[in-house]
Amino acid sequence: MAWFELGSSKSSCSADAFCNSVKIWIERPNICSKVVSCAKIEEIKSKESLIWNKCSDLPKSTEHFCINVVSAPFTCSYCNKSFQDNNFKDAKVVLRKLVPRNCEIHHAGHELIITTEEAAFFFPLQPDSLSNSPEQTTYMFNNHSCMLESESSITDEHYRITLFVFNKSQKENESQLNQFSTKLPKRSCHATQQWLTEKLFPLICKWSNEENTKLPKNSKKFPTSLSLIDKEKYSILYQELKRKYGLELAKVWPEVTDPQKYVYEDVAIATYLLVLWEQERELLGTSKLQSFVDIGCGNGLLVHILNSEKHPGKGIDIRKRKVWEVLSKANLEEDVVTPEDLSPLQGYDWLLGNHSDELTPWIPVMASRCSYNTRYWVLPCCFFDFNCKFERSQSTNGQYRDYLNFVSSVGSECGFQVMEDVMRIPSTKRVCYVGMKKNYPENEHSLKLLSIERFVTSRCDETKYENLNFVPRPKMEKIQNCTKMKRTVQQQIVDIIVKKLLSVVNMKENIETGKSWNMGGSLPLHEAAALLDEKTRNEMKNECGGLQTLMRNYHQVIIFEIRNGNVQLRDWSLTQTRRKRKRNHLANSAIKTKQCWFYINHPDGCPLSNAKCNFLHGNE
Repeated sequence: MAWFELGSSKSSCSADAFCNSVKIWIERPNICSKVVSCAKIEEIKSKESLIWNKCSDLPKSTEHFCINVVSAPFTCSYCNKSFQDNNFKDAKVVLRKLVPRNCEIHHAGHELIITTEEAAFFFPLQPDSLSNSPEQTTYMFNNHSCMLESESSITDEHYRITLFVFNKSQKENESQLNQFSTKLPKRSCHATQQWLTEKLFPLICKWSNEENTKLPKNSKKFPTSLSLIDKEKYSILYQELKRKYGLELAKVWPEVTDPQKYVYEDVAIATYLLVLWEQERELLGTSKLQSFVDIGCGNGLLVHILNSEKHPGKGIDIRKRKVWEVLSKANLEEDVVTPEDLSPLQGYDWLLGNHSDELTPWIPVMASRCSYNTRYWVLPCCFFDFNCKFERSQSTNGQYRDYLNFVSSVGSECGFQVMEDVMRIPSTKRVCYVGMKKNYPENEHSLKLLSIERFVTSRCDETKYENLNFVPRPKMEKIQNCTKMKRTVQQQIVDIIVKKLLSVVNMKENIETGKSWNMGGSLPLHEAAALLDEKTRNEMKNECGGLQTLMRNYHQVIIFEIRNGNVQLRDWSLTQTRRKRKRNHLANSAIKTKQCWFYINHPDGCPLSNAKCNFLHGNE
């Protein structure tokens, strides 16, 4: 039995960078693996410096196997030197449980992990117990000094990161893996040799060679996802709710929005709240289910799931949605919520703000105004202050981070111990805040309310906005995306601009058809707007927000290309090539229903043949 090398890569990283890279895989495997939801880590306390004493809590068979493996020498194929890692004085030993994303496809996997400054050993264990020796692939990442004799004059120390697997032979190990996979009805979460070589090893090398490697991009600004709840419970419950509600609702979704995003996003949020509330009941020593109000509930799906899971509560929104008719179990109300009128919110345990827009900074305030014991959860999205749009206070952080800091500070000003977490949802705005505990005693609540009012007033004064009170959005919002503008007016505007662009001859030969096609010139947006009369410009601005909005939304959507304030005709042939991959899910027999704008209006017609263009050419 010996180590077998699967991959090797030159490295310039320090021992710290290597250890931090491996730490990502140990603590956050979901970043690397699509089948793993999270990892549960249990550190084994060391009694002495010897590795077998650190493993004393494990069965003898596993202990003996680990001793043999970590003591076995390994050979670097690059310099042909043998190494042996005997430096276990500061070794860290942990047990890791890999929790699968889908428990119906994969079963959980246990691993024993031993890390030193130069190596990390991974020992997969039996999925149902820790009573037997490891099966699956035992592997190691090693970062060692490695230099050929011909390179001895080089002053910089040369390191190599190497991936090893421990087995008798490569063929025998692969045979054992195949036998294992056929015995179990579910696949294992453990890494396979192919995945280690093709996916994980390149990531470890990449992270190790990046300067100041600690965690992937943005991890310094945001906490790890689901840091406030039990990730294993979340993973199991999410799959259960997804089967229970998500699949069926996605089939009958009546809204124009994408059900794949909105349905499963609300399923994920409901899962998070249910696990969070279960943990809160355990802390409070009660079995009573928490009540809630979802402020600005939108489609009402979150309310539907929470009500179906026996949590009393309701959702309020200024405008009723079509999908409300489908959600029979949801308690939904069409009403206006304002910070001054708390009557619809009184008597509930939690206030929820899921993309609550203008009311987002008010939710901690309203929770405090309701009662000392009212808690809140908020997922900020659009940037709103108390009485106007949010303005950044400094430029060192991005606008999103700056707004999150503001929302968090409002909760703190209201006396909450604000906790930040990151949701696992299909959205770029995933950071949420939880106000579950107060940092002052209940007998000081009246004084705190006065302090909150002073804070809100001073904040509104700072904005220098003429209206110091909250103004809810109108029930019917005006649509400004060209859909309400007369079609004849749109056509006139486009014809004027296209005529001007095509006045410049810029011929391009079409390789497919052998014909030349005039791409036209380029025109600054302000010059394009100047071509229109004042009446047309005013009508366009009132109905669709401006010339740029009209051109981005007209007909095939991609007739015009706008770059750096200039407008030009798109090269339709190149656009179709880029879009081909996105449309490969459509059947070859898909029926075209819209006429091609270029075929009808461009002097040279469409640069694509009938078969290649996604739009109709005449009566084809």
